[in-house]
Amino acid sequence: AAPLAYMMKEGLAEKLKTFVKEGGILLGTYMTGVADETDRCIFGAYPGPLREVFGLWVEETDALFPEERNGIVIPETGKVYESSFLCDRLRLEGAKVLGTYEKDFYAGEPCVTEHSYGKGKAYYLGTLPEDVFLEKLTASMCLEAGIQSLFPHQEGVEITQRENAHGSFFFFLNHTTEEKRILLPKGTWKNLLKGGAAEKEVCLGPRDVAVLKLEI
Repeated sequence: AAPLAYMMKEGLAEKLKTFVKEGGILLGTYMTGVADETDRCIFGAYPGPLREVFGLWVEETDALFPEERNGIVIPETGKVYESSFLCDRLRLEGAKVLGTYEKDFYAGEPCVTEHSYGKGKAYYLGTLPEDVFLEKLTASMCLEAGIQSLFPHQEGVEITQRENAHGSFFFFLNHTTEEKRILLPKGTWKNLLKGGAAEKEVCLGPRDVAVLKLEI
């Protein structure tokens, strides 16, 4: 996921192109490929050097007032999701339409697209969707890429992983005011903050954090 990649550092576009061409799945958004790393505008339509990857170019952008809203219509189901902030008017060059704008003078024009590039795919969001849409889209992308969590989903719990020669380290952050219990996969787990072994689960109090090491 590379949202709002406004400033394109030299070499970044080439790396993203290679990533997608070799089978990666890329998610990009409005305000991508507008300027270089010193904030000098890139000539031509954005997403600039990623135009070929996303299979589209942006003709213009409608900036919404903070209280203004548009909508994302899913043609296959007719379901509508709220959107805000910016609305790109997209001109497709091979991209497939996944969602269209609900209203205004560009109603019916594409705002969410998918484009096959090499062995991979590139998704583009021309507007800022509500959270529920982002959750559905990213879940679908993860499923497509074969990515799944080691742990059962817990609303409000953030889990990240870091790995090196000494082992695999997991950081659990409870962003809620409720106690959360996370079941652990089989393995040798060590609780680095509280000490001792963690066997079947990790218990997180309200706003609590835990750091566990999985021995390799």
